[in-house]
Amino acid sequence: MYNLQPTTYNLQPKLNRLLHLLSISVFIITAILSTGYLHADEHYQIIEFAQAFRDKTDTINLSWEYHDKIRSAFMPIIATVIFEIADFWGIKNSFDLALSLRLLTGLLSLLIMTRWLNTIDDPLNKKLSFFTSILFCFMPYIGVRFSSETWSGLFLLLTWICLQKASTNLHYFIMGCILGVSFLCRFQIIVMIIILGFYLIVNTPKKFQKTLYYFLGVMVVIGLGIILDSWFYGELTFSFWNYCIAFLFPKNPAAFDSNSWHFFIDYFTKLHIFIIAPLLLFATIIFIVKNPKNIIVWWLIGFIAFHQIIPHKEFRFLIPLGFLIPVILNPALQLIANHWQQRSLKITFLLLVVVNLYSLLSSLFLFQTRRNWKNICVGVDLRPKHQNSFKNYMHTICQSTQPLGRL
Repeated sequence: MYNLQPTTYNLQPKLNRLLHLLSISVFIITAILSTGYLHADEHYQIIEFAQAFRDKTDTINLSWEYHDKIRSAFMPIIATVIFEIADFWGIKNSFDLALSLRLLTGLLSLLIMTRWLNTIDDPLNKKLSFFTSILFCFMPYIGVRFSSETWSGLFLLLTWICLQKASTNLHYFIMGCILGVSFLCRFQIIVMIIILGFYLIVNTPKKFQKTLYYFLGVMVVIGLGIILDSWFYGELTFSFWNYCIAFLFPKNPAAFDSNSWHFFIDYFTKLHIFIIAPLLLFATIIFIVKNPKNIIVWWLIGFIAFHQIIPHKEFRFLIPLGFLIPVILNPALQLIANHWQQRSLKITFLLLVVVNLYSLLSSLFLFQTRRNWKNICVGVDLRPKHQNSFKNYMHTICQSTQPLGRL
């Protein structure tokens, strides 16, 4: 089993610098090529909200979620700050503004994933984990999206990292604050908050005191979220409460489709990552068997069960769990390292590396350009002609035959 105590890299200095340069380059390239959005909400409920907050567009044109005040103001306000900083430096092109959000997200992803890598002591395991985290086939792709799914998943991973070394009441308070930020990014994280609270009561010494500090951290961040909501919407607002009301008593029930119980299975097999599905399944089984008391197992089961229960399903709802995949793969990698002398295992591992490399390149280049060539070309053609091309940026978004960043 791998050691979770923080340490420094044991790789050779030159190799260490090369890996850092490689990871930064991959995320920058992905951020540049990933034009458009992963899902429409990434644009219409974050970027447009921010532009309305900056008086760059009329609120009457915003989606119904704005008028019903059901979206947290946290991410739109972050986008507003980034846009104002960019505007100060003379960056006004809407494509460049969207790129700045992806670069920010890529930086956050690299920092959190590197923090996780620093918790692994074994040198060989650390090397393998580098390629199954930062360079895992779809990780750069989802790791640069300025979306609620990506940011909530990143802070969820950071919560797990903090849990491994949590000992004092302050640690549990900070951990609650981090998971609270994840909640502000995506309200479905309330499931993770409840599960972790129950987990602490069952598995933690001095459980009630530490659990109290954990929930205190969550409530402090939620309180700050209410302040941000009220500032953003111009009146006292608790967007999570409004979201629950809209979900339980929808004004337009037809706005949300109902999907079958096997929706996620069907969708997963259609993605290009299905070729590594056996590895993920194998690693998940090993992780559950070896670590039944790990909070990640509880999160996996609880989060998937919750989304199985609700009628409306979208594959992006599970993206926050994607940032836990590197941790889930770790025990399987340790098993490979312990039996590295077996020739059949070496061949299998090398085949998986080739498959992962193909999937990584597909998400970086082939997928970004071939399937969305028309949209990317439109964006490139507009750049030299318009300093402030928000209307043209919107035209590109609206004319897309499919979301530009779709999995």
